[in-house]
Amino acid sequence: METNAMISIIIPVYNVENYLNRCIDSVLSQTYKNLEIILIDDGSTDSSSKICDFYQEKDRRVIAYHKRNEGQGIARNYGIDRSKGEYIMFVDSDDWIDPRMCEKLMSLCNTYKRDITGCAYSIDFADGTSKNQFSDSKSGIISGKKCILNVLYQTEDDLGSMCCKLFKRELFDTFRFPSLRNYEDYVISLQLFFAEPDIYFCNLPMYHYYYRIGSSSKSNDFERKIKTIETSYQIKDYFI
Repeated sequence: METNAMISIIIPVYNVENYLNRCIDSVLSQTYKNLEIILIDDGSTDSSSKICDFYQEKDRRVIAYHKRNEGQGIARNYGIDRSKGEYIMFVDSDDWIDPRMCEKLMSLCNTYKRDITGCAYSIDFADGTSKNQFSDSKSGIISGKKCILNVLYQTEDDLGSMCCKLFKRELFDTFRFPSLRNYEDYVISLQLFFAEPDIYFCNLPMYHYYYRIGSSSKSNDFERKIKTIETSYQIKDYFI
């Protein structure tokens, strides 16, 4: 593994004009500099697309793409297809990351010879408070099987999100996000955990997940609940 390998950071963007600057600025502020930042404007109708273009002009590491709206999973696949890095990281456009996150996860990849490393994340609320979701978890190697069970049983150590992780790019030669508009993370993360014998987890909360009312992941409409059942069937069929 290369200590200075390029990381492609893929950020799907959809109508997040109030949060996008903070997200991109946090990525550009990384202590690890060999980055490729891929912004996928997924048919935004606000000023998000202009913000993407602004950062492309501002920093040569930023590449902005614009496409019709098809959902976060398809946007991530779009970014994977155009990425050039040896490693891939996903960041949601209303979240932000600590300056040393890329450096730390890359160091762990090299030290422990893992193709997947992950860190804890905190949930940041609109009132300024935050909560470390993994405050009781310890750093160390976790088996892929254990990760799968944590996701399926929805334990406090659930690592189902594709954010807060660093992946060897070769993994995505086999696995891609399904065309679902909710919980698509769970489908592909379980497949990746099944393929990888061990994952290294770091208990530092370096990823900041912003909890905002109205985001796609907070929607409770009936259609979303029906689609959750579709996700469950995809997971079941894969393991069968």
